[in-house]
Amino acid sequence: MRTSSLLPLGAATLLACGASPPPAPPPTAGPAPAAEAAAPPSEAPSPAEPAEPAADDPEVARRKRVDEALARVPALEQELAALRGLPFKTSVPSEYQSTADFRAFVAGEVATELGGERGQAMSAAYHHIGLLADKVDLSQTLSDALVTQAAAYYDPKQAKFFVVVAPADDMSLDTIAVHELTHALQDQHFDLEAYYAPGGKPLHDDAANARRFVVEGEATLTMMVHATERMTGGKSALAPELLPMMRMGIEQAAGLSLDDLKAMAKAQGAGAAAIDDEIRKSMDSMDAIPPLVLVPMMDSYMKGARLALAAYEAGGWDEVGKLYATPPDSTEQALHPDKLWPKRDVPRTITLPTLKGYTEVHQNTVGELQWRVFFHLWNKAAAEPAAAGWDGDRWAVLTAPDGATVGVIVTTWDAPGEAKEFAEAYRAAVKARFPGGERQVWVEVKGTEVYVVDGGTDAKLIKQLVKGARLSKTGK
Repeated sequence: MRTSSLLPLGAATLLACGASPPPAPPPTAGPAPAAEAAAPPSEAPSPAEPAEPAADDPEVARRKRVDEALARVPALEQELAALRGLPFKTSVPSEYQSTADFRAFVAGEVATELGGERGQAMSAAYHHIGLLADKVDLSQTLSDALVTQAAAYYDPKQAKFFVVVAPADDMSLDTIAVHELTHALQDQHFDLEAYYAPGGKPLHDDAANARRFVVEGEATLTMMVHATERMTGGKSALAPELLPMMRMGIEQAAGLSLDDLKAMAKAQGAGAAAIDDEIRKSMDSMDAIPPLVLVPMMDSYMKGARLALAAYEAGGWDEVGKLYATPPDSTEQALHPDKLWPKRDVPRTITLPTLKGYTEVHQNTVGELQWRVFFHLWNKAAAEPAAAGWDGDRWAVLTAPDGATVGVIVTTWDAPGEAKEFAEAYRAAVKARFPGGERQVWVEVKGTEVYVVDGGTDAKLIKQLVKGARLSKTGK
């Protein structure tokens, strides 16, 4: 699912602060209620004067911690600029934001992209081809997912950094700040809005997810390196003697399953008393958020850090910067850095034919990451093997002349054997989706290509699809 305009929200999550959970934030409470002023019986009531908050009020303590953390932002900017080798062009405005205001901001951003009929059509399309197990309200689902992730965020539209959740210790607050200030640094040098929508045009799902790995991966790497420098008295985690340990830690974290990550997030939410009740409820209900939404969001941190570290090892921070000028073409490249260095494995672009009599509902590209999501839902053992060797795909959901819904998919693979492996895993997934044979699904392998019609076996449609699909070799 494309959420490119929302991707820069990717705030420092509680998970992103390292392999072990950060200290839990302290309890929170609302401000002390205003004191009721007693009016003399013979005079009109005078307005009540609010009582001064108690010195030990948790909310006062939390705001004090946030204010102190925000006061440290200029110093953190200097440290980050030195670490990253890029200067800040301007200081980054920063402020505390209430969870209510944060939720309102998220809802507004999601409504802009997925509101109304567009979100409904997309939900129906993703459900029809099996990327969603159930039809969902994508706007609400995405809002809930974003709320579970954010301790803070950088908004490129306002060029401002916001703190939403305040951990109890300075180290965690500064770690969150470094992550978000990295986004500000990226924005100042590489223009995040243009990165996610080059030329003002939206990217397809797979390209958007690949770029998200770059943005969140670099921010995760810089915050980890910065935190290590704090703990080692200035020794960089990228120093030759420490780099193998950093690489090992990132590899281990990148290998965590979605279930592992959700369990960690929920455990942290349970111990973080200062988190707003509504945010905690969202974190507790992460199992209800479909993998289509959650996997790209959560994988972008540590798997993205693995990508950023591979770039650094290939050519230092200059090579990391090149990922903005020449972004990865696919999540295959983002998941497998050896597909980028030393030689880029450029995917093939597939153009679907215009099918006479059919009306398009939605069209997109799946990519290796989302094929893993698909098989995780319907054929879990095949999730990674069946998605490996991906070389391009395109799918569309259409309304037939008789009103029926039909999905068409064309995929291409690195070798005929990988195409056959995908087709076999896909057929098994169809049986899991429709155990009673409720839907006809046609699958055919032709060399390195696999063609699918999900919702019928119309010979004319199949012929149009196979003969009309165009595959480019340039990836452009």
